[in-house]
Amino acid sequence: MFALLVATPAFAAPANDDFANATVISKLPSHSHENTIGATVEGGEPTSTCNTMGETVWFEFTPGSNMDLDANTFGSRADGGSYRGEYDTVIAVYTYDGSFTQVTCDDDAATYPDSKDHVSDVSFAATGGTTYYFQVGTYDVDVGTYTVAKLAFTLKSA
Repeated sequence: MFALLVATPAFAAPANDDFANATVISKLPSHSHENTIGATVEGGEPTSTCNTMGETVWFEFTPGSNMDLDANTFGSRADGGSYRGEYDTVIAVYTYDGSFTQVTCDDDAATYPDSKDHVSDVSFAATGGTTYYFQVGTYDVDVGTYTVAKLAFTLKSA
């Protein structure tokens, strides 16, 4: 009798998987694309008021002056198994001074053209000199059978 063993590939966590390793955004507009398979939810990570998140990554930005900001996941895609389509995302924005304070969040933006409303979009008035942390993740706790979860994250002045 022979047995065929198929190994499931292990995916490394993205560099910005944890809050302490947030990708620093130094100028606007900023566009990022990354495969978030392997991302985790770290212990003590905040839970947004919008929805439960899984497989999160982090970004941070400190504006030099007061400005309106817009962050979105337009163009995020997932593939794997029988699924090919939009990557269902959630964005939450926080400040941090020893504890997280949520500024805003979004799940299922209705502002993206031709969308099934699975991408996210937040806009808010930012205060110059304040660091904002962007927690971006999948809706709920896992990405199912995805083999590629290509997160598109854009931060720009609104």
